[in-house]
Amino acid sequence: MRKQQYLLLFFLVFAMLLNGQTTSLDNNGLRITQLTPNTYVHTCKGNNGLIYIYNYEAVVVSTPESEEQTQCLIDWIKNEKKTTIVA
Repeated sequence: MRKQQYLLLFFLVFAMLLNGQTTSLDNNGLRITQLTPNTYVHTCKGNNGLIYIYNYEAVVVSTPESEEQTQCLIDWIKNEKKTTIVA
C-alpha cells in the first residue's frame, strides 16, 4: 500500500511539474518550479523539497543536499519572494 502512495505522489508531482513555471538558480543545478500560487517544489540532482508561502511566511520541507544549494534556496526565498522562513 505504501508503494502505491509513493507512486501516486510521484505522478501527481510530475504532472504538476509539466504545467509549472520553472526558475533555475545559479550553476549549482537548483531548480524551483511553481505548482500553485503559493506552492513550489525545488529539485537538484534527485533531491526534491517543497516550499509553501503564505502571507510573506515560508515553510520549507526538505532542503537541498549541499550547504551552497541550501543557501541559494534561502536567498531566493528572502530576496525574490520577499518572505521570511518560519519552518
